[in-house]
Parts: sequence; structure tokens; C-alpha cells
Amino acid sequence: MTYPQLAAQVARRSLRRQWQPEISVWVLLAFTVLALFVSVATASPPLLNTQSPAVLQKEEELLDCTEHEAIPFYTAEQQANTLAFLAEFPYAIPALSNTWVCHNFCKWNGVHCSEEGVEVSLHSRRLIGRLPEVPAAVDPDHIMVTSIVLKGRGDGIESTLPESWLHLTKLTTLQLNLENKPPVLTSLKIQNVAYNMQPMNTAASSMNTKACFLPHNVVNVSITRNSISGHLPPRFPLCNPKIKYLYLQYNPDIYGPIPKEWGKWTSLQILNIKGTRVCGCAPPEWVNFNPPVTLLAEDLVTHPEICNTSCPDISTSSSSAPSSSSSSAPSSSSSALECDGPIPFYSESQQVNTRSFLEAFKDTIEDLQPLWTCMNFCVWPYVLCTPAGVAVEITGTEFFGHVPEVSPDVDTAEVVVTKLDFSHSMWVEGDYPASWASLHSLEHVSFAYTAMSGTLPSEWGDMDALRYLDLSFTWTNGMFPQSWSRLAKLEVLNLMHLTLPDHPPDSWSHMTALRELNLASTRASGTLPASWSSLKNLEILSLSNNTMFGSLPEQWGSLKQLATLMLHKNYLGGSIPEIYNDMTALTRASLEDNRFCGCLPSVWAAQQGVSMTITAQKEVLASDCATT
Repeated sequence: MTYPQLAAQVARRSLRRQWQPEISVWVLLAFTVLALFVSVATASPPLLNTQSPAVLQKEEELLDCTEHEAIPFYTAEQQANTLAFLAEFPYAIPALSNTWVCHNFCKWNGVHCSEEGVEVSLHSRRLIGRLPEVPAAVDPDHIMVTSIVLKGRGDGIESTLPESWLHLTKLTTLQLNLENKPPVLTSLKIQNVAYNMQPMNTAASSMNTKACFLPHNVVNVSITRNSISGHLPPRFPLCNPKIKYLYLQYNPDIYGPIPKEWGKWTSLQILNIKGTRVCGCAPPEWVNFNPPVTLLAEDLVTHPEICNTSCPDISTSSSSAPSSSSSSAPSSSSSALECDGPIPFYSESQQVNTRSFLEAFKDTIEDLQPLWTCMNFCVWPYVLCTPAGVAVEITGTEFFGHVPEVSPDVDTAEVVVTKLDFSHSMWVEGDYPASWASLHSLEHVSFAYTAMSGTLPSEWGDMDALRYLDLSFTWTNGMFPQSWSRLAKLEVLNLMHLTLPDHPPDSWSHMTALRELNLASTRASGTLPASWSSLKNLEILSLSNNTMFGSLPEQWGSLKQLATLMLHKNYLGGSIPEIYNDMTALTRASLEDNRFCGCLPSVWAAQQGVSMTITAQKEVLASDCATT
């Protein structure tokens, strides 16, 4: 029995067991060897237990799937433990068993890998099953999952949030927004994810994970339209001291007051409890937070004349009830000094023009209207002010709308916005504003995983301060703008999964600050630009899953900072130039599913499996490669 099979069976046997910190040495060895097998993309059987009825593919299909794939970014131990955890999902949710079959979990539908971690997004599926446990033999500290998002119709998801998920230390985003089942299905007794928030140990004075129900390090939590019941747990701030955004709306079985302990929850920025039966006034401390907590709730909580008497079993003198002159409604949640007081760092002209630019977003994204009410935009949710500029991070929200053009009345030279990040706000849509090219302070733009569409604006070539641009996994199409060659400061450009049936521009060789360039799955075609050899700072280059043809440019041998080269699934051919030995920083090269011949460069061959991981068709890796 191979180590991967052994590890899989260990994981299978432990599916329903509680988390156990004791992990035997042989199990860890099995997982490590499993990851090494995956890293070199062997054709060993998939991790999924072949005795399970969930595996429907033919054996030869699975072998072909595993042979050509390797997992980037993570150590062998991280790969093994992450794979072992994710492999539980097809057993708990059988609909995934048809697609989650490769060793390389980064290729699974709904899974996205980056250096920051693994994001799982299943919002477009109709799912039936349950959420899986973390296998007892897996080390959760090495599970690289940072985001789990389940959205849409989830009337087939049952059971509770697994207790073992408390140990997912890397998890920062958890969204389980599964719409309530329609009444016609009530007789089937299939229910959404159900949590009982009642049995929290409020008497304990120290953090005890058994009294918690969410992973400790989560920042963005959305559990809306589910079957959550009970009181809000007083220990929430102690269990989850990093939460900024907590969305619990439309769970009508949540009831009772906001615990007075939440008055010390200094990380909290937004709480949405609309559509619940929460009553009583908000903790008075919230108006003094910086920024103040934005509370979206019913009048039982937000109305100053109602909240004091809205909980019949709670004394009106409770410490959780502020005076009637204090309200936690979004329109009046800040003190005069914070809400309407002076804005630090910026000149009067910069304040006026920056505010005018930002207020246009309230017209196009209506969800911001009750949140952005203060004159001091530095206290607005999703806005961070520093001496370096203003960062807007509207990430992972369910806001609807589009982003605005710059008004002609705004002096863009006085706008100090440096960052506009809308990533994973899946309902943000529309075209890219060409007028943003005039924002000369803008350094960071991200619309990754949104519904943005249209073409790439050629005008953005004038963004002379831009350092980071991520438009991946949007509905963008068109061509690669030649004008972007003027982006002399751009360090990261990610256009993965756009529709750009165009030749990668030779002129982009002028973007000499580039460290990461990702054009994977863009339908790019043509030959590899030899001129890109001038991108001396390039560390990551991906052109995989396109229709590139021709040979590898010998000039690329001068890319001495290049650490990752992803060219798999193209129509490239010829031999791999021996001068590529000069790529002294290279640790990862993915060349499979092409038409290469001959052998690996001598240094690559010597370091394969030692300091380098190289995947290519078996003829190139074979000992008799010189005859091919």
C-alpha cells in the first residue's frame, strides 16, 4: 500500500472523531510523503478512497488528472494537511465527488490558491450533505484554508458547524449564507446549517475553545438566512477577538439583548442583526470606538426611545442600555468629535476632494448610504486613513452596485485615495471607470472575484503610481492594452481567468518593476515575447492554460529573479534552452501538457526534487530524454 493510500485510510477512519492533538509520527510521515508525491506530480492513485461510491471517474481518467498537476506555494506538510482536509468535502457533500478528484486541490472547481492561502467558494452550487470534520490525524495549523464561502440555495446542508473547525487557525473569512428552505420542503426535515448559540459558558474567565463556536482568527463572518437560534453569546469577543465584520441578519430565531460583554469587543466594526429578534440598546462603549461600531438592526435596538424597554426580561438600568440620548443607528453612531470633527493628515483641499470622490460611491452602491454618513470619512466603515493616504477596502461583502467615474468637479490631484479594493464582493458589477486614470495617488486596485465586466481601459496606462492591479476571475474581455506598458511602477498584475484572445504585448517589457505577472486562462495566443527578458525583477510568471505556441525564448535565461514559471497547458514545443540554467532563483517550473522534446537543462535535472520542482511530459523527464 502506498503512503497516499495509507494517509487516505487514516483520514477516512477519523471522519467522525473529535479533534485529537496527539498525532503519531508515522501519520505525519505519511502525510509528508504524500505531499512530496503530489509535488513531483506522480501518477499515484488519488487521495480519495477508491472504495467510496463518491468516486465515479474511470481509473485512467484519475491517473491522467494526477500525473500532470502539482501544487504551488506551500510546503510539503502544508500541502498534505490541506489536501487531507479538503478531501473530506466530497464525502460530506457528494456533489463534489465528480470534480474534486485530482491530487492538486488548486485545480478543483471552486478552489483558488495563492501565496496568502486557499480560498474555497461554493456559492454557485446546490449542495446536499453536511460540513466535514477536520480528520483527527491532520494538523490544523498546516491547513492553508483562509476562506470558506458557501452561498446560494443550501437547503440540503444539515448538521452543525463542526467543532473541529475551531482549530483552523488560518481561516479568516467564513461565509455560510444558505437561503432558508422553501416551505414546500419542510416535511423533508432537511434544514440549513443550524447553530445553537445558547450554551456558551459565560462564567468562565479564560478562553475555552469548547465555549466557542467559530475559529479563533476569523475576521469576516457572514452567517445569514440560516437556522441560527438562541441568544448572542457573551463570550464572542473573547473567543473571536479579531472579528471586524459580523453579519447575522435574517435569522429570526436569534433573540434577546446584545450582551454587555460586547462593549469590550474593540475589533468589531460592523454588526448586522436585521431580521432577528434581538432587543435592547447597544453597548454604550461602541460610540467611543475608533471607528465606532456600525449597527444595522431593527428599531428594538436602534431607536433610542424603544430600546430601553424592548426586552421585557431585561432591566432598563442594565449596563447594556445607554441613555436615550445615545443611539447606535448608523446615522448617529459617532460622537461629534469623531463624526464631524477634523480629519487628520490631509490639507483642507485634499479633504474636500477626497470626500467628494468617495461620496459618489454612495450613489452607485446604495448599501453604503447608511454607513457613510459622517463628515469625517476616516471613521467610515471600510475606510482607513493613514499619513500615506486613504485605503478603501470593501471586500467580501454582498453589496450591489457599480463603481463611479470621477466627477468633473473633483480635482484629482487633491484626491489622496491610495487603495480601492472590492475583491470578493461578488455583486459589484459594471465597467471599469476610465477616469480613474487621473487618480495619481492610486497605488492598489482589486476587483478580483467580482462581477465587473467590459474591457481593460487603455486610459489606465496613465496611472503613474499604480503598483498592484488584480482583476482576476471577473467577466472582463477584449485585448491587452498596449498603453499599460507605461505602468512603470506596477509590481503585481493578475488578469487570471479573463477573456483576452490576444497576443501578450511585447511592449509590456517596459513594465520593469513587475514582480508577478499572471495571465493564466485568458485565452492568450501567439509566441512568448522574447522582449520580456528585460523584466529583471520578475519572480512569478504564469501563462498557463492558453494557446501559446512556438519555442521558449533563449533570452529569458536572463530572468535571474524568476522563482515560479507556469506554462502548462499550451502548444509550446522545442527543447528547453540550456541557458535557463542561469535562472538561479527558479524553484518551480510547470511545463506539462505541451510539446517539448529533449532533456531538462543540466542544473534543472540535477536539482529536480531537491531545490526545484519541475513538471513536464514524461518524455522530457525520462532518463532517455536525449532520444526524444
